[in-house]
Amino acid sequence: MKVNHELKNVYQWLVANKLTLNIGKSKFMIVTNKKIKSYDMSVFINGTKLEECEKYKYLGIMMDRNLSWKPHVEYISKKISKACGSLANLRYCVKTSILREVYHALIHSYLRYGIVVWGNACDTTLQPLKCLINRAVRIMTFAPFGRIDLDPIYNFLNILDLDKVRYFETSKLMYKLKNNLIPTPIGNYFELRGDRTSNHNYSLRNRERLVSQIVPRLESGKNSIQYRGEQIWNEIPLIIRSCNSLQKFKKALKQSLIQA
Repeated sequence: MKVNHELKNVYQWLVANKLTLNIGKSKFMIVTNKKIKSYDMSVFINGTKLEECEKYKYLGIMMDRNLSWKPHVEYISKKISKACGSLANLRYCVKTSILREVYHALIHSYLRYGIVVWGNACDTTLQPLKCLINRAVRIMTFAPFGRIDLDPIYNFLNILDLDKVRYFETSKLMYKLKNNLIPTPIGNYFELRGDRTSNHNYSLRNRERLVSQIVPRLESGKNSIQYRGEQIWNEIPLIIRSCNSLQKFKKALKQSLIQA
């Protein structure tokens, strides 16, 4: 197989550069949206057969073979559920401002990490996580459980719900792309839109220009970073998109989302 030939070259390159690979911790996964009933594939590195897996944690992100992101949502949901217990114990002892700090340390840090990618999962996958975040804000403010409007509570705490966190982080990515503040290989992924230039100093006119909207070939394409990122960028008010620094952009955007 071609993959074994390429892995052989990779291993030889590692040896030549005096680098080591922990083969015992190495696995392989077939990523596809097709239902494969049976297949025969053996992957080797230096004569050692690799184990196949259906999900794998890489740099803190749980990926599965269908890229449904359900394993990752389940992973961080367990973390946030424990954090809710901590908030419940602390709320009788500390002020709300301290609870907010704990929330950002134990919950928000998990939410924002990689949400530009996994946050585009389907609503049914994300719903358990949204319920946990709602539970956290209820705990911090002693709000009753049941069908009540939680928007005023989020505004009072000055924090964003899951959808707004995804919106905020995706907007930051688009701002960096528009202003050449992101590594070139990642930026090239969006370059097909014809919206970037080689200059690092953007004129106001360039920053104001909308990203050209694309029509995905498949319905699943609407969950891509490109499509959603372009949609979000076009929704952001011009005065916010035109901020001359990332810090000002984040501050203005968050204030706008809190007040929405």
